[in-house]
Amino acid sequence: MKYWIEYLSGTVPGGIGLYLLVMLVIFLVLFGISRRNDLFTPGLFKRWFFSIWMIATIIYAFIWFRNPPPEHFSRYTAQFYSADSQNIWLAYYFRDEVTSRMMPSQRATHYFYPQRWHYLAGVDCAVYPNLSCERIAKILPIGQMVRGEIVQQNENYFLRLSFQKKADATPESRQEIRFDPNQPQQIIPQVAKWIAQFFPVREKGVHSGLPNRSLALAKDAFFRGKYQQSLQYCQDALRQFPNQPEVLKWYHYNRVRQAREMRKTMPAANPFETQKSEWQKMLASSRAYLLKKAKANFDSEVPDPLLNNMIAESFILEEHYGEAEQFLKISFGENPFLLEALENFLLLHESRFEGMPFSTREKLMARILNICPVDEMILQEYGNLLMTNLQVNSAPAAEIRARIQMALALNPESFNARLLEGKLHSTLFEYQQALQSFFKADSIKPNQAVTQYNLGVIYFKIKDLAAAEKYFLKAVALDDYLDAHLYLGVIYQKRNDFEKALAQFRYRVAKKTGKDDYYAVQAMKGIRECLAALNIPIPGEREVGSGK
Repeated sequence: MKYWIEYLSGTVPGGIGLYLLVMLVIFLVLFGISRRNDLFTPGLFKRWFFSIWMIATIIYAFIWFRNPPPEHFSRYTAQFYSADSQNIWLAYYFRDEVTSRMMPSQRATHYFYPQRWHYLAGVDCAVYPNLSCERIAKILPIGQMVRGEIVQQNENYFLRLSFQKKADATPESRQEIRFDPNQPQQIIPQVAKWIAQFFPVREKGVHSGLPNRSLALAKDAFFRGKYQQSLQYCQDALRQFPNQPEVLKWYHYNRVRQAREMRKTMPAANPFETQKSEWQKMLASSRAYLLKKAKANFDSEVPDPLLNNMIAESFILEEHYGEAEQFLKISFGENPFLLEALENFLLLHESRFEGMPFSTREKLMARILNICPVDEMILQEYGNLLMTNLQVNSAPAAEIRARIQMALALNPESFNARLLEGKLHSTLFEYQQALQSFFKADSIKPNQAVTQYNLGVIYFKIKDLAAAEKYFLKAVALDDYLDAHLYLGVIYQKRNDFEKALAQFRYRVAKKTGKDDYYAVQAMKGIRECLAALNIPIPGEREVGSGK
């Protein structure tokens, strides 16, 4: 039943065609009845058909608008830039202030596309001119757009605003506002009022942020994923403004992310340990502050989806998934298009998706990519998920190809998209195309262990063992790529060089990552085969015929 609803909704090919076919069948059935039954008069035929048509259309429209296909999505945005690097912080300041005032969407298919999402494609649109930003705006496409250029003329500063309905269209409206670079917050209400002519803007509970260079750069570094740098900027801002609430909030955002990085390097937690680790203490302190902020927002009816997402993230790190679910759903309710919250939902079990417009991880990842096709981390995860048990020419293959093509159209220098493209070709036994993709990935970002490993795998599959060995050795030398050791062991085993093979297999087993480490299990089998070939007794096994 769910499949047919999705098919009817247009989220797979043929949605509108199926709707028209159903209407045609109903028309022919009712027409046939009217021709054979005198009681079913032409008037009854018309009333029945139009009643069924209206009901079916309403149902279809309801399903479609709840889950529209991505090609029907449209976007609006506000982008700020400066040709002078000295004033770039002002571009970040205006960008973040305007973003905080924008409504996340006008309808289910028309939503706000934040400028900072371009960082996912490795592009900074605050630096102008930038052809990559223009390309992304045209291909997505981004429809309605407000641009804000910061211009300095001697000691005077101006914000030149323009509105256009397409990325490459002539501006339909312009506005120039003079401002004091030391007090840019003074013109924010005027900017918001001008933008409100074109886009939905929040008015209730919105206050201008602290116009501080260090804080603006801290926020920008956070959005780029440079948390240590962001933390340093926050500390600079706190030295200027001790206990300033906005600075403290971003300081604690970074502490949550810092705790996340520390957790990765820590050994597995001892369930009987009562003493909290350093990262847990840091997390508890930051969460306590953020919870106070969330309560104050709740009392004032001020939405802050990123704040609620960061609280949820802090709970996820300690595996308190019930609390995390509550805050993620609050964040989603405030902004259904917040990528950080959608990505954190992926860390929850699917049973916690109840009441959400996605029911599985696959649907959630598709939703994220529909909203933001430049999210390469999700593209990789989604592609790898669909490639599981992939069959040649199957629907998942077409879906992955379409996603990769979109990612490469938006960012031709995407290393991750090329890597995924190579994996797809490899899964479909298209080995020459896979080599081409991996070599392109290597040219974009040279000397990456993962690329060398994948090149080795392809050469291994086409039985060019010398080339495979070369690339596996590179992968090991660059980053001790563990799975390359298994392949090297197999290559040496095929050459009857069992001593070298044993060394590789044993190393891979020693680095076992868990009970489900498939490659470690295969390495164990390799050890047994090598020991048997060398006539060395296998530890723990009885000798044949010994009777012991």
